[in-house]
Amino acid sequence: MIEAASVLFVLCGLVFLALAVKPSYRICQSIEYRSWYLLFILILTFILGYSFFLLVLLSNPVTFLELGLSAILAGGGAFVIIVIRLSLSSMTQIQKNADARYVEARSDPLTKLYNRLYFSEYLNQAISKGAPFAIIMADLDRFKEINDTLGHAVGDKLLIQIGDRIQNSLLKSDVIARLGGDEFALIINNVDESSCLSEAQKLTDVMEDAFAIDDHLLVIDMSIGIAMFPENGFDSEALLKNADIAMYVAKQNNQNYVLYDPSIDTLSPKKISVISKINDALLEQEFELYYQPILSPADNRLKGFEALIRWPQANGTIISPAEFIPLIEQSRFIGKITRWVILQAIQKAYGWNRDYLPVCMSVNLSSSDVLDKELVPYIRDCLERYPISPSLLCFEITESAIMLNMERAKYVIYNLTSMGVTIALDDFGTGYSSLSLLRELPAQIIKIDRSFVMQITANLEDFSIVKSMLELCHRLGKEVVAEGVETQAIFEELQNIGCDYIQGYYCSKPINYDDTCVWLDSYIKNNQTVITMGYEPNIS
Repeated sequence: MIEAASVLFVLCGLVFLALAVKPSYRICQSIEYRSWYLLFILILTFILGYSFFLLVLLSNPVTFLELGLSAILAGGGAFVIIVIRLSLSSMTQIQKNADARYVEARSDPLTKLYNRLYFSEYLNQAISKGAPFAIIMADLDRFKEINDTLGHAVGDKLLIQIGDRIQNSLLKSDVIARLGGDEFALIINNVDESSCLSEAQKLTDVMEDAFAIDDHLLVIDMSIGIAMFPENGFDSEALLKNADIAMYVAKQNNQNYVLYDPSIDTLSPKKISVISKINDALLEQEFELYYQPILSPADNRLKGFEALIRWPQANGTIISPAEFIPLIEQSRFIGKITRWVILQAIQKAYGWNRDYLPVCMSVNLSSSDVLDKELVPYIRDCLERYPISPSLLCFEITESAIMLNMERAKYVIYNLTSMGVTIALDDFGTGYSSLSLLRELPAQIIKIDRSFVMQITANLEDFSIVKSMLELCHRLGKEVVAEGVETQAIFEELQNIGCDYIQGYYCSKPINYDDTCVWLDSYIKNNQTVITMGYEPNIS
C-alpha cells in the first residue's frame, strides 16, 4: 500500500512536470530573458530526477520516509505547472494588451481606419521594398460648413461613412488612413500612372451618391492629389509634399484629381510650409479675427467694424497677413476659412448689437468665394443662427475678384442684396473698370483705396482724385469709406470734403475681440466720441 501510494505520487509529479515543458518552452520563445531558459532546463532535470527516484521506489522496499518524499515531489510538480501556466497566461494577456495598445496607437478612434502614425510607418516600409506604388492625398470640400451648420455629430458620421466607402473600394493590398480632420491618405500598390488615375476616378465615383445621415442627404466633393514612387520622390517627405501640392492644385483649379508633375510645383519651401500648417491651424482654431472700426468724420458715429483674419503663433509672434492671405486665397482652404470668418464675424456682430449698439460687420470675399455656389446658402444659414439684421452685414469685394467672372459675381451680389445684405466695392480706383462697375453692380458702399488717401495732404493730384471720386459716388447715391486714414491732417481733409466714413490707424489699428470690447466701452462712455488710440501706422 505504501509502495503504491509513493509510486502514484511520483508519477503525478512527473505528469505535472511533463505538462509544464511545452508552456515553459513557449515562454522561452516569446521572452528574451535567459532566466526562463534556465527554468526550462531545470524542469527537464527534475524530470530525470523524478524518473530516477521512481526506479528506486520500484526496486527497493518503501518506508514512510520515501512516502513523504514522494508526496513532496508530487506537490513540487503541481507547484511548477501552476506557476508556469499562470506565468504564460499573464504574459499572453500582457502581450494582448500591448498588441491592443499598438493597434490603438495606429488607429483613428473615429473611423477605425489607420492613422497618420501607421501610414507613415507603412509608407517607409513600401519605399524600402522598392516596388512601384502611388500615394493619394484626398481632402473633402466644404466639410467645415457641415460641422458648423449641422453640428459635429453629423460631421463625424459623415467621416465614418466616407471612410467605409473608400475602404470598400480598395484592394486588400491597399492602405487607407485618416490623417486628421477631413484629410485622408491612401497607398495604392503595384500601379502605373494609368491604373493610378483609374483608382483616383474610382474614389471620385464613390463620392457621387449622397450620404444619408440622420434626416439629411449630404453631397460632398473630394479634391485628390497623386504622387508616384519612385517617379515623384524617393523618400516619404518628398512624396507627401508632392501629393499635397497636387491636391492643392486640384482644389485651386476645381479638378477632381491631379497627378503631380514638376511643372505645377511653383511654390517655394516657405510657402509650402505655410500651406501645410493652414489646415492644422483651422483644426486647432489658431486663427483669430481682429476688428478695425469704421467711423463718420462728421459726428464720430460708429458705422461698424471690418473683420480681419490674423494668425497668432505660440511664441507670441503673428504671421504677417501679407504672407499667408494670398496663399489662402489661392489654396484649397479658402472656402473653409471664409466660412469660419463669416460665422465668427456674424456671431460677434450679434453679441455687440445685443450688448452695445447696432454695428455693421464687414467681411472680405475673395475671387474664389465669389465662384462658390454654396456661399449664399451658407450666409443665409449663419444669419438664421445668429439673427442680426442683414443690413448690418457687409461683404467687401474687390474689383479684381469681380472681373475674373463678371456674370458669376453679379449673380452672387444680386442674391446677397436680395437678402438685404450690404455690398461694398473694395480698393476702388486701383482697377481698369471701376466706372462701369459703379453703373452695373448694386454696391451701396465704395471704399477708396489707401494708396490715394494716404497722400492727399502732400499730393494735390491725389487730393483731386479722392475729391472727384467722392463727388461721383455721392451723385450715384453711394456711401464712401476712405481707407488708410493715419493722421489728423488726413482726417481733417476728408472731413472738409464731406467723406462719409473713415478707416485707419488714426482711430484704431485692427484689434482683437477683447480689446474691441474695451474700445466699445470707451466709445460709449465718452458719449460716442472717438479717442485716438495712438498706434503707429502699419499695414492692416
